[in-house]
Amino acid sequence: MSAVSRLPGETLKLKVATYNIHIGKDAENKLNLEETIKTLQETDADIIGLQEIERHSPRSRFEDQPRLIAEALGLHYHFEPALTVGPFQFGNALLSRYPILSTERIQLKSAKEDRVALLATLQVRGEPVRVMVTHLGLLQGERARDVEALDKRLREEETPLLVLGDFNTDLTSVELKPWLANLHPTTPERIETFPGSGEQIDYVLTSKQFKATKSYTVTSSASDHVPLVSELDWNQE
Repeated sequence: MSAVSRLPGETLKLKVATYNIHIGKDAENKLNLEETIKTLQETDADIIGLQEIERHSPRSRFEDQPRLIAEALGLHYHFEPALTVGPFQFGNALLSRYPILSTERIQLKSAKEDRVALLATLQVRGEPVRVMVTHLGLLQGERARDVEALDKRLREEETPLLVLGDFNTDLTSVELKPWLANLHPTTPERIETFPGSGEQIDYVLTSKQFKATKSYTVTSSASDHVPLVSELDWNQE
C-alpha cells in the first residue's frame, strides 16, 4: 500500500497511536510483553509512537523489545535511546506501516532522567510525513525548556507533521503553549490515558493538513498507561 501514490484530491485516512508501554510491565508491575503486543495489535494503527521501551536489559529478559514488537505487528520501526549503559538502552520507538526514510535524534537533558525526541520522515503513499515521538520530563522547568527548543525545530517544518508522546502534563499547562500555537490536539476534550488518575498526559498533535475524526483509548492493563488512538483525515492541498 505504501508504494501506491495518492490520487489528486484524495483524502487519505490514517490511524495513529501513542503508548507509554512501561517497559512491558503490566499494571501489577509484572513483565508481560505479550500483553503489550496484543494491546498494540488492537489499535490497528498505521503509525505508533512508543515511550519507555528498552532492549538488552536484565529487567526485561535482555530482549530487544522494539524488534520483537515490530516483527509481531509486521511494521517498520526505528528505536532511539535516551539512555545507554553498555548494551542496555532505554527510550522511544516509532512503528510504521509506511517506510521510514530518515530519522533525527534530539537529545533532551534532565537532572533526573535524560529524554530524547525522535524526528522521522515517512513515505506515505508517495508523500513525506514528518513524525516526532517524545517523552517529556517530570519537571515543569525542563518541559518548558524542551518544548521551546523542539518548537523552534518544528517551526522549520512545512511537511505534514504529527507529534506523538507522553507529555507528563495536560494541555492547560503553560509550557505546552508554543506547540499549541501551531499544532492541533486530536482530543479537545480530555480522555484519561493514565488510569485511575483522571488525567490525560499522552497526546497526538497534528499540523493543519490533518483533521481528527475520532479519538479513543484501548482498555488494557498491559502498562500503567493506555494507548491513545486517533483516526485522521489527510486532505491533499
